[in-house]
Amino acid sequence: MGTFNVEIEIGDPQGQRWEQVTAMVGTRVAHAWAPRELLERLGVQPGKRIALRHLDGRLIKRDTAQTWLRVEGASKVVEFVFGEKRDPTLIGSETLQQLGLAADLTRGSIVRAG
Repeated sequence: MGTFNVEIEIGDPQGQRWEQVTAMVGTRVAHAWAPRELLERLGVQPGKRIALRHLDGRLIKRDTAQTWLRVEGASKVVEFVFGEKRDPTLIGSETLQQLGLAADLTRGSIVRAG
């Protein structure tokens, strides 16, 4: 999996309060993930529970919810997976596509898609 870190902002559901965090960009990760305590601190409440296939093959169930994400000046409401306390904040390729962005693994940076 190609990865690098990028600074992002996660917002509350109203888009009024934001927290800047370092996130790992993962090309084999589809969703955005953040620790539960961070999302709950922003007032994000779980909306549904989904089953996901972990990279090691395990099937895991996690809560998800919609909230704001800002990356490289692009912002949009996206679905976040509620991670465990030890889980890193992750931004997956599908989430980047929703923002009109893509991962440039050669440079280790985010670029405008298209």
